[in-house]
Amino acid sequence: MPLSIQNHFNLKAFHTFRIDVFANYFTSVKSLLELQEALDWCDKKQIPFLVIGQGSNVLFIENYAGLVIQNQLEGIAIVDENENTIQVEVSAGMLWDDWVQYAISHHWQGLENLSLIPGTVGAAPIQNIGAYGVEVEQHIIGVHYFDVEKKSMQQIAHHDCAFAYRTSRFKTDLKHKAIITSVVFELRKKNYNYCLTYKELATHFSTVPLVELAAIRRLIVYTRQQKLPDYKVQGNAGSFFKNPIVDKSLFEKNQQTYPDIPSYPESLSTIKIPAAWLIERCGWKGKQIGNVSTHRQHALVIMNCGNASGQEILDYAKGIQQSVFDTFGISLETEVNMIVA
Repeated sequence: MPLSIQNHFNLKAFHTFRIDVFANYFTSVKSLLELQEALDWCDKKQIPFLVIGQGSNVLFIENYAGLVIQNQLEGIAIVDENENTIQVEVSAGMLWDDWVQYAISHHWQGLENLSLIPGTVGAAPIQNIGAYGVEVEQHIIGVHYFDVEKKSMQQIAHHDCAFAYRTSRFKTDLKHKAIITSVVFELRKKNYNYCLTYKELATHFSTVPLVELAAIRRLIVYTRQQKLPDYKVQGNAGSFFKNPIVDKSLFEKNQQTYPDIPSYPESLSTIKIPAAWLIERCGWKGKQIGNVSTHRQHALVIMNCGNASGQEILDYAKGIQQSVFDTFGISLETEVNMIVA
């Protein structure tokens, strides 16, 4: 069956900011063959392409002039296992939270703290998603991808992915060169190693005699639902900015003026500061300008209040960045990817 490509396609339902923005062309691929056909089609027409999953970490600043390819590759396969651990290859198009739910239903431990994060499996290593003390790279042993330049499948081991805070090689030197097709995870089948250091988890489970994976998931899902807006109701991409990591000297300078500034040591010379605290101190929490605002309960979340354009959201974000820099001398880096074509 020939690849189905649609013209002048409205992407509103295909990204979590829910902006009325159009792609010149759009297609969904459910196999590696269809992916290659889509890329060959772009080559022939000499147009750019963009691969998306759930569109949970992108902001379209304007209409996209090329082909948007929605990755719908799905499948789960056990690669290897022993008495204590299991290695599972998961296709990139599977919804992330469906995969977490699947793992927990099979009593595989490791991903429960990452429950309810929007997006697909293929997006997880790009961003090195994290929550409640866990980063996905802790459980990834390899990534399979299609090399756009070589036009062939490649695989890369964990130690070559250059994972760091909210980044990886797939955001740097492999950006636009690699299309992730599947990810291999290693999870625990027994002797679980729970991460319950965050306040909500520590407080709740301190009085629970038996900790269970499903119970951790339920609490994290509940907590996220209380703190974060549902993108299906009010468009957003979750955390818009990274938590800045600054030199100790800059932190101490700000601490003199703001003794209550929260901090988390990253190294002997660097400190991580919650971006939400900085944004709230600058008066942006719950602030609305035109069609854009931050969430009343979480200043790190920028929302489309109904009819915002990508440029409006970008301008609002730049306003936050300028305020934080003027007040604290700290530059906020966006976690969301800006799409311009």
